[in-house]
Amino acid sequence: AELVALTVDSAEVTPSLAAVKAGRGGALADHYHHYHLPDPAPGKHIAKATVRVIATKAESSRTVEFSA
Repeated sequence: AELVALTVDSAEVTPSLAAVKAGRGGALADHYHHYHLPDPAPGKHIAKATVRVIATKAESSRTVEFSA
């Protein structure tokens, strides 16, 4: 799957791509996107990620709530 969009508190943000190699051979041990929320306001926040399955182009979204 590929990341289509990431929003935090209804604002689209641009995450960084992290691709951690497994050592020799160059294979990937982990592949993910990371966004650092600098100085979040106290209280509830909502993050929503939308991903797309490359083969089918089907999209899916997940939302999480967290407190700072």
